[in-house]
Amino acid sequence: MAMIYLILETARRLGLDRAPRGLTELHRAYLQDHPGTTVGRSQGSFDATLNLHVINMRSRFPKPREPRARANWLSRPLFKRVAPGRYMLLTAPELAWFREAVARNEPLVFRDEFEIPDTGAPRSAQPAGRPAGPATPPARESSSERTVAPFARDGASLDERLRDWLVAHDERLDRFEQLVPLHELASESGAGAAEIRARLTDGSVPPYHVWSHVHAGKRSRSKPYALRLGAPDAVALDWEESVVAAAEAELTRRGFETQRQLGSETHLAALLARPSLAGLARGHNLRDLWALRVGDGHADLWIVEAKGKEAGGFEHYCVAEALGQLFPLPAEPLSELLGSSRGAGHGLCWDYARRLLPAWRAQGLKVRVTLGLLLPFWAPDVIWGSDARVREVAGPCFARPLRALHEFIESGRSDATSRHHKYERAFGAVLESLERDCGLRQLAVADEGLRFRVLLPTADGSTGFKLIGIE
Repeated sequence: MAMIYLILETARRLGLDRAPRGLTELHRAYLQDHPGTTVGRSQGSFDATLNLHVINMRSRFPKPREPRARANWLSRPLFKRVAPGRYMLLTAPELAWFREAVARNEPLVFRDEFEIPDTGAPRSAQPAGRPAGPATPPARESSSERTVAPFARDGASLDERLRDWLVAHDERLDRFEQLVPLHELASESGAGAAEIRARLTDGSVPPYHVWSHVHAGKRSRSKPYALRLGAPDAVALDWEESVVAAAEAELTRRGFETQRQLGSETHLAALLARPSLAGLARGHNLRDLWALRVGDGHADLWIVEAKGKEAGGFEHYCVAEALGQLFPLPAEPLSELLGSSRGAGHGLCWDYARRLLPAWRAQGLKVRVTLGLLLPFWAPDVIWGSDARVREVAGPCFARPLRALHEFIESGRSDATSRHHKYERAFGAVLESLERDCGLRQLAVADEGLRFRVLLPTADGSTGFKLIGIE
């Protein structure tokens, strides 16, 4: 799990939905609950992470002069401050009120501080010259309060409730940059968590919504993303950022520290000096996900490039493009796959790995660096067809290029010259280039040093979710 989910577990155990607690007490309990975690061990790191999800204190703003800028407190509101240094979890009615206030762009919600209205109070925030004073702890929510469903229609079926919930996020896709806890979906949709889990693992086409997309200055509604289990207790979409969130949560659960969008020379200089992601600020348009675990003389690093679903017919190109971010690739086969001229694959992850391996080994560490290709692998699937309509398909979107990649790794045969379709020949040329220049097949079976793995988030019969390739 990501760090905020670990904090949330502790907050629930301590009953922050019923009475406020201080940060020092909460941090001490967090370390007791998660003794093996490598994140949030310092009070400062813990406080900073929690404060990003508090809806009514100034430190929640990543850009204080731009209070409406995208931020965790908007996409993942979890806590409220009720007095200096005293925090509580938001109740379901408070969460519903807050989301409605944000949707209305209510100015008071964007003030530095404000008081949260009592459950059942008129839906308008009150400005606060100072944080609210101590209040009587609220009573435990009734079952009816816990199922407040601002996005549901009366009498709607389960699928209708889930689709309505997705539609309500038509302008809020960024919420899925993190996993959405199953209990939040249940509260907001008015459906039970158990029945949602059963629906998302029943093997049928999942609920989905078609989001809009801007390309070449034109907006079109052509991105069908489906609701999936992204962890045993959380949901995701098969959108790229959400797929990254699912992988990040699993790596965190396995004891890795993680960070997204690293890869600048400043980042690399810090990593070359010391194997740690602590203190590295997230950049923009860099490498999708980094995960590092250091201990007992070992350093285990993952550098991951991800792809979400694109329109049908572009699967081979998308996989090739991601491979060209991991490894250097010539422009010719990529241009052939795209159908228009484009540049070579920069292969920056390959360069980073070859710089970090010797530097960390010189520090006395046994080092393993894995270049990971992350692709959604749920089935059945929905894709945007060439006829400008949603098509339901039995297999995962990326099944065909992944089958070709697997066959090449197993046998060394790409059939680049014998396939019937031009895109198959071009994809075969991509694989042959990777083998010739980087030794792809050996990297795919290596256990130590530099290696390559394909990560596939998919459904699992027992837990509802698994990440293939992480073992």
